Amino acid sequence: MPGRAASLLYANRLPIYCWEVDWGQSGARMCGVRADDRGFTLVETMVVVAILGVLVLIAFASYGVSVGQAQRVACLHNQRVIQDAVIQYEIANNSMYPPVLNDLAPYVRRLPELDKCTSPPFNPLVYDPDTGTVSCSTPGHQQ
Repeated sequence: MPGRAASLLYANRLPIYCWEVDWGQSGARMCGVRADDRGFTLVETMVVVAILGVLVLIAFASYGVSVGQAQRVACLHNQRVIQDAVIQYEIANNSMYPPVLNDLAPYVRRLPELDKCTSPPFNPLVYDPDTGTVSCSTPGHQQ
């Protein structure tokens, strides 16, 4: 189409070229971007998407490790809280360990929440009434 460059505008720092076009009796003004100013190529966009994908994979891997460590630390904390309650029971009852964990209810405020492992499959903590020890059956969660 025949036309002439009329002006140069800037929108968001990108050059937009406008020109007048004569279509019969009414003139029109058209704006656009030159062929050499069109933006990113397909290869550049694919490289950016690939880099973002790698960063997301790294983030998800780190998140999974962090969640596993947090669950392990929470399970160890629960074991220590219950072990402290066993010691308090032992002191209050003439060196006798409680026969079952439910006897520790006066010493532990949230016993039903604390007597399970915090990692799937959420197994109950193992209590030995002969030695007064509390442990977890999940590998890596032993004191």
